[in-house]
Amino acid sequence: MLKTNYHCHTTRCFHAQGEDEAYVQAAVKGGFDVLGIADHGPWPFNDGYVSGMRLPMEDLQQYLDSVNGLKEKYAGQIELHVGFEQEYWPSYRNHPEWLLNNGVEYLILGQHILDSENLGGWTVYIAREDDGVLRYADSVCEAVRTGWYSYVAHPDLFMVNRTVDQFNTACERATEMICQACREQNIPLEYNLLGAGEKRAYPSEPFWELARKYWDHAILGVDAHSPAALLNDKLFAESREKLMKMGYTVLEKLPFKEV
Repeated sequence: MLKTNYHCHTTRCFHAQGEDEAYVQAAVKGGFDVLGIADHGPWPFNDGYVSGMRLPMEDLQQYLDSVNGLKEKYAGQIELHVGFEQEYWPSYRNHPEWLLNNGVEYLILGQHILDSENLGGWTVYIAREDDGVLRYADSVCEAVRTGWYSYVAHPDLFMVNRTVDQFNTACERATEMICQACREQNIPLEYNLLGAGEKRAYPSEPFWELARKYWDHAILGVDAHSPAALLNDKLFAESREKLMKMGYTVLEKLPFKEV
């Protein structure tokens, strides 16, 4: 089986450690066949807002040039791709498509914020309430149905401030909605290894048990915030085995969306 990961961050997002090449070197050492670098994507904030958690727009070309240069340097050792973990915000609706038309190979949906970073709507806060869980699910479904995203990162993010016993009917409905949208677009759900390794509330056991009833395509995402995360072969192998035992089809190569 191929060992692949399409979810890595770099120092450009201000909360990860390591330059591009350090991730590539760690991936080679960790036995990866394919690596995608997908930092937190930039947005052209129309009010001059400056984010402290994502690549600035003015650094976009340097980011693309860096990863594309590493593709050539490490050709024959590892297959590299350049993408972004990107939200979907209706107020900037066409921006993700613009990225895909300007050198970005793929987008993964990480719906951390529902509105815009400068306006609010953080999933970590709104999902404490049931109506927030359903708002999150609605937002994910709307994003998925644009056809721009190649997979949904940590789809069970709505569980981040909930315990297992708080997986209620709203959470069940959100799970069903997200899975049905992903099935329609034939894109996988991400089993997030950052959450698994740090024992966060996601991956959520009840989410993954229920999700299997609606959609069976999954992909492992290391969600690396340091190169060392790519060296945890035990967690990668155990997580893949767990998904397979649950009946999931674990994808190796990610089919990129065309625009």
